[in-house]
Amino acid sequence: MSKFLSDSSYFLAPDQHDYGHSHGPKRIEDYEIGLLAHNYKRIIDDFGVPVMVLGQESGTAVTCALAIAHPELVFRLIIMTVVPFPFQRPLCKEKAQNTAF
Repeated sequence: MSKFLSDSSYFLAPDQHDYGHSHGPKRIEDYEIGLLAHNYKRIIDDFGVPVMVLGQESGTAVTCALAIAHPELVFRLIIMTVVPFPFQRPLCKEKAQNTAF
């Protein structure tokens, strides 16, 4: 997709923790959806403008959390796979996940 749109857009494709060439955190708490979404927020803040976000596979839950917590940063959300059902309830309702935002 980046080759198709490269004339009109910039692309940034960060790896999730412990995927691709990224290191994995030592603490399991560092894999909380809210914390991962906050990491993406920090990247987007550097651009200073709302961005188009694409979530695929395990990144889908994180990009959905980002769009819910910071809609002002996301002008378009593209979901390549659906957020697995077990993640939907904690993502939206449980205090432990929401406090990570």
